[in-house]
Amino acid sequence: MPEVRDKDGESQSVSAAELVTLFKRRGLLDELRRDQFNEFKQSDDHDKLRQSIKKIVEAEVSKDPEILERNRGKATALLEGAVSRRGDVQKSVSGYVDANTIESDDLRTHLRSVINQYYEESTKGTNNGN
Repeated sequence: MPEVRDKDGESQSVSAAELVTLFKRRGLLDELRRDQFNEFKQSDDHDKLRQSIKKIVEAEVSKDPEILERNRGKATALLEGAVSRRGDVQKSVSGYVDANTIESDDLRTHLRSVINQYYEESTKGTNNGN
């Protein structure tokens, strides 16, 4: 079970289900996802990804100019497939996501802080007889 520190620095166990409920109730996951996406949009990686996709689309259109004449849904599906087949695009996105989520010490520290804060808030009510 994850542990958090109470106001006295004592380690307390918190169930995963309690953390999930807490994150959902407070909208923390949505907030983190929004923050991560906004950081990505302002990064060089975002610009590189856009350029990579643009090159792939231009190459596909130059191979088959009629792709633009097809209905929008079909053309989109064909172009998405071309981008998906390119391992370098997937690898780039996966690398960025991993580095800024599961491998991020800053994110881990932030989550611990938030969990501890919410734990303290939730135990205030139980300690006061509420």
